[in-house]
Amino acid sequence: MEQIPASASCTPTKSNPSEVAAVRAEWKERLPNWLQPLLTWLMGFPYSGQEPIFPDKPWWISVVIPTFVLTSGVTMAMAIVNHGGIAWAAIPIAWLLIVNAARTFQVHVCHQGIHGNFSGNQTVDRAAVEVVSTVLMVQGYDEYHDGHDDIHHPKLASDEDPDLKFTVNVMKIKPGNPESVNKRKFLLSIVSPRIHALLIISRLKSNFVSCPIYRRLMSIAWLAVFITGIVVSGKWVELLYGCLVPVTVLYHASAMCQFVTEHFWANKRQSDQSGGGHYLSLLLNRHLGDPLPEKGIAGAKWLQCWVIWWARLLFYHMPVRMGILVADLPVHGSHHLDPHDKGWTNAIYSHHNLAKRPGGHPVEVFGSFGAIFDRVMASFAQPVQEENGTEVAASTSL
Repeated sequence: MEQIPASASCTPTKSNPSEVAAVRAEWKERLPNWLQPLLTWLMGFPYSGQEPIFPDKPWWISVVIPTFVLTSGVTMAMAIVNHGGIAWAAIPIAWLLIVNAARTFQVHVCHQGIHGNFSGNQTVDRAAVEVVSTVLMVQGYDEYHDGHDDIHHPKLASDEDPDLKFTVNVMKIKPGNPESVNKRKFLLSIVSPRIHALLIISRLKSNFVSCPIYRRLMSIAWLAVFITGIVVSGKWVELLYGCLVPVTVLYHASAMCQFVTEHFWANKRQSDQSGGGHYLSLLLNRHLGDPLPEKGIAGAKWLQCWVIWWARLLFYHMPVRMGILVADLPVHGSHHLDPHDKGWTNAIYSHHNLAKRPGGHPVEVFGSFGAIFDRVMASFAQPVQEENGTEVAASTSL
C-alpha cells in the first residue's frame, strides 16, 4: 500500500500490498534483533522462520495483561484529572491504554470465549465472557454467540450479518455509493451523538433487558458497586473522564473503525465463482507499517527519512495498533479460515500459518490505517448489479 519510491522521497506512497512479506524481511535485516518481537506485534506479520517468544502461552495471560493495562490506564487518567493543569496533556495516553484493554477484552477474551476456544472448558469460557461483558457493559455470551458464531461466520457479509448491518444501516456506508460519500459518512458516524447514543442504549439493553435473569442481576450488582464507589470516594469527575469517556465514545469510535475495515463487505459473488472462492474474497488481513528508507541516502536526507519513519511508527501506526487493530485483529481474516484454531494466544504466528494452508488465503493489505481504509472504501464504490445485470446504487436497507 505505502512505500518509499526509488527516488529519495521520504513520503510513503501507495504500493502493492503483496510486498508486506518483503518489507517485513527488510525490517528483520536492517533493524536490531531486540526490536523484532515488537515489530512483529505492530505489523501483525512475522518474518520468515520467526517463532513466538512464548510458544505455549497460557490462556490466562490474555486476562492478566489487559487487566494490568486497564488498571494502569484508569489510575493514570484519574491522577491526571485530579492534578489538572499541564497534566491534561497526558490524558490521550491514559485513554489509549483504557481503550486498548477494553477492546482487547472484547475482541480477544469474549470473542474466543463464544467460539469455545478460550480456556478449553465451556463453563470457564461462558463465565469469563459473562464477567468481562458485564464489567464493560457489552453483549453477553448468548447474544454475542448468536450474532457472531451463528450468523457472522457462516453468513459473512450477507443481509443478516450484524456487523455489515451496522455499517450499512447505522453508519450509512453503502455498496455502490461514491467513495467520497462513504468516507464522509464514516467521519460523520465517528462523531455522531445519535450513533453513540444508539450504541449506549444497545449496550444497556444487552445488560438489563435482552439477557438472562442472572445477567441482569450481575449488571445491577456491578452498577451498584460503581455508583457506590463514586458516592463514597467523591471522585465523580475523575471517574467520568477516567472511565466513562474512553469506554463509551472512544470505545465506539474504535469499534466503528474496526467494523468498516474488517472485511471487503461489498464484494459480491461472481457468476463463475464458487461459494468458497467468494468467502475468501471477503477476507483481508490488515498490516501496519512503512518500508524503510532506501539504502544509499546520506546526510540531511538520511536524517529526514529516518525521523519521518520513526515518527510515523511511534505516533501513527502504534496508536492505531493499540487503539483500533488490537489483539489479533491484524490477522482477523485468517481467523475466518479456522475459527476454532487453538493457537489464538499467539494468533499473529498461528494465523499467519493458517494463511499458508492450501485452498486460498486472505488478501494481505499493508500500509497505514488510512491506506487500509482507502482499499476497503474503494471496494464499496464498485457498482452494485441487480439480477438483470443493470448497475444501480445500493438500496437503503439490507
